[in-house]
Amino acid sequence: MRKFNELLILLAACATFMDFFYIPFNSKNGPLSPFIVPTLLCVLLLVAFLTSKKDIRLAFSKIIMGYCLYTAAFVGFMAPIFTLVIWAFSDNVDFSTGLSSFGYAAIIQVISGFAFALAGFISFKQWERLLART
Repeated sequence: MRKFNELLILLAACATFMDFFYIPFNSKNGPLSPFIVPTLLCVLLLVAFLTSKKDIRLAFSKIIMGYCLYTAAFVGFMAPIFTLVIWAFSDNVDFSTGLSSFGYAAIIQVISGFAFALAGFISFKQWERLLART
């Protein structure tokens, strides 16, 4: 994959990471991510797809594989760690209440990381199968 396409896919994965990272934080204006993040992802992945020089199906599988695997690492591994570190150093740490919004957010992030990893693995197998045909 060319460096430009890989940079675009990495930016899309970072946008997804930021979206998942801000799950436990409440905003008084409401969430903007239902509009901003999907639009940004569509634009970045579309530009990566259009600038690709390979076969359409092969390029699409490789872009989806890269996005899913980057996002699995960011969302499934880094986001829960950062969320729990912020929770541990926040002012309202209370271990007696069980899972707070930070705990639920960390669980959602880990499960989402596994889902992205599974999608990346399926896309990798599809890419491998398409590569063997060419």
